[in-house]
Amino acid sequence: MKVLKYRLLSLASAGLIAFVIVEIILAVFVKFPRYGAEKAVIGIRKSRSIQNIYKPFSSYWNTEGKWTVFKRNNVGLIGCDISIQENSNYIFVLGDSLIEAIQIHPTDIAISKFHKKVQKIDKKYQVVNVAGKGHDPYDLWFRCEYFKKTFKPDNVILVIASTYQTWMKRHSKPLKFDFPKEYGEKLKSAEITILNFFRNKSSFCNLSAAVIVKAIMHEINNPDVINPKDMDLSTPAEGSMQVPEELYLCISRFKEEYRDKFILLSVMDDKATNEELEKFCKDKSINFNYSLGILQPSNRIKGKGHLNEIGNRKLGDLLYETYTEFARKQ
Repeated sequence: MKVLKYRLLSLASAGLIAFVIVEIILAVFVKFPRYGAEKAVIGIRKSRSIQNIYKPFSSYWNTEGKWTVFKRNNVGLIGCDISIQENSNYIFVLGDSLIEAIQIHPTDIAISKFHKKVQKIDKKYQVVNVAGKGHDPYDLWFRCEYFKKTFKPDNVILVIASTYQTWMKRHSKPLKFDFPKEYGEKLKSAEITILNFFRNKSSFCNLSAAVIVKAIMHEINNPDVINPKDMDLSTPAEGSMQVPEELYLCISRFKEEYRDKFILLSVMDDKATNEELEKFCKDKSINFNYSLGILQPSNRIKGKGHLNEIGNRKLGDLLYETYTEFARKQ
């Protein structure tokens, strides 16, 4: 019995020492970040039951192009810091991972570039990055309404890089824009609380959990890991992309809620589809603009990924031009 206890103690000690060594290697030398989740919130993304809200200045990593670790801003979102004052005017920018832009240094992403340009007009304007990876416009409706409780937006700009025809298929039909009973509340789950606790405290635990979660999401075809080929980001060989009725419904709901404060911006590289959207928006008196050059290979990581520094700079300029064009009419 004593021998067994000794062996178990030795194994436990060896395991602890190995964990400490791996943790030091990951945290100090590899600089792999801890998770940084503040809480898991219910209902703020329709395609998933919960979504994490992250701590201010928490770290995140990117492997597209090259391995990099960046920090979120002072409100736990991607981009440069924003000022939270009583007289602040907030501009929401919504979109998918192309707009969220975790692949680029936060100060160089399109929304930060847009923010700096707007600041030259008036320091009270603050641009808030409400974009999220894997989010289609239906998801973004619920995400927008959550952050609206903290930052009441003066303008909402929805940037679409696709018709999201594939992504829209994951939602129950018809689309409903009412809110779940526990919408915006913190998830009361011991399992999630414990998991996030260890991920927040340990780089090794965060890496291990990330690998497991990614494997599970691939297995269930989760939208966060959907194949880029399914995003409809490139021009089709023949004809225009089909605009699903669900996209029109989402655009109309944003217009209904925010009226002239809502702006739709398309960066789809397909003229026929943009013209179809332009006609729809004209009929509905929706502020609309589009650009055919943003998604060209020279603006993207390795020619086909997310936007590189050049692409983000051009998108930032486009956001500013679009905003000032319609803001003058308000």
